[in-house]
Amino acid sequence: MQFSSIIAYFLYVTLYCLLTYNFLTTVFFCFKNELLEGNKQVRKLQQYLLILILICMITYHQTATIQTDHLSILPWIWGFLSGHLFITLGKRWLNELFGLGILLAITIVLYFKQLEIIQLFTTLEITAIATTVYLIYMTAGFMLGSLLWSNSTYK
Repeated sequence: MQFSSIIAYFLYVTLYCLLTYNFLTTVFFCFKNELLEGNKQVRKLQQYLLILILICMITYHQTATIQTDHLSILPWIWGFLSGHLFITLGKRWLNELFGLGILLAITIVLYFKQLEIIQLFTTLEITAIATTVYLIYMTAGFMLGSLLWSNSTYK
């Protein structure tokens, strides 16, 4: 097994586990007004994992080859999870569950239509702009994650 495929498995499994945990936390909080786990140590562990995932994503991007027919949406998911876990707003703009639904809907659209969306803005090859696209995914995900899925439960 190659080093880049090991990193890829780690990235997928870890990010999807974090996403599932935070999804369940949001659902239980919205319906019962109590946290699944209100422990600050769990939040710190998630923040450290996101930093480790960022390092692994950079390493993976440097070692793996980019396919022209598919880009990963992991930077987008990392961005909105980071916005949710690192930023705590005093006042929420939306219900947390509704904001998470919007982010997941954007994720589904990006997964199926990302090449068409990218081709609206540029005619360059995907391999030439993959790093730029990933940085845009991370930045936009972070901003939308902190605005739409604000973490106001850990005050």
